[in-house]
Amino acid sequence: MLNSCHKELHIVLEGTDGVGKSETIKRLLKEGIICQDRELSVISKNMLFEIPMEVRASKYSEYLKKTDQHIIFLINRDRKELERRINSRDTISEFDKDTFKYNKLYEDTYLYMKKHKLLHNKLHLIDCTNLNIDEQVKVIKDYIMKINA
Repeated sequence: MLNSCHKELHIVLEGTDGVGKSETIKRLLKEGIICQDRELSVISKNMLFEIPMEVRASKYSEYLKKTDQHIIFLINRDRKELERRINSRDTISEFDKDTFKYNKLYEDTYLYMKKHKLLHNKLHLIDCTNLNIDEQVKVIKDYIMKINA
């Protein structure tokens, strides 16, 4: 659990389908770390190929200025692992079919915003490539503790 002398952080995990958000959140919740799966009104809504990077980054930047949330983009550069996870599902959506492209869109958006100094110390990126779920949860938990210090 987060140290009680620190304020409670509002953590949102974002990332493409198959990156491990749901399982990670379930395990973090068991450890007393409150976080949510996606921020639908701004972040997920604008993580689309047809929205130009400059427009998306501007919307995210404005959102980050006003929110107390910390958004963590999770990425996994192992295409085969993402595809394995997606293909293990009972139902595969149109978004699922492009999971690796969306994964890259999350990463590119973060890097663009970092380059243009639009992160506001509230947007973070964690690369979960080659991590099993236990390792992923530990890395994310440690990172949350670090930003809460």
